[in-house]
Amino acid sequence: MDNEKLFTYCMIDDTHHLVVFYPTYVRITECDDEGVNNSKDYTLNEFVDFVNENNIDFYDWEVE
Repeated sequence: MDNEKLFTYCMIDDTHHLVVFYPTYVRITECDDEGVNNSKDYTLNEFVDFVNENNIDFYDWEVE
């Protein structure tokens, strides 16, 4: 259970993004059709602020 990760997806600017939750940060990775996967890491507080400012909805929650 210690190695499990919580992940989900969201839409940002009409592009799907993969969101993976780690113990001390969250990584958001763009999933575009051209194979370019830009990622950005957020501290937990930065992530909460980012989500609230951008009114982001998440879907397809999973644990892996």
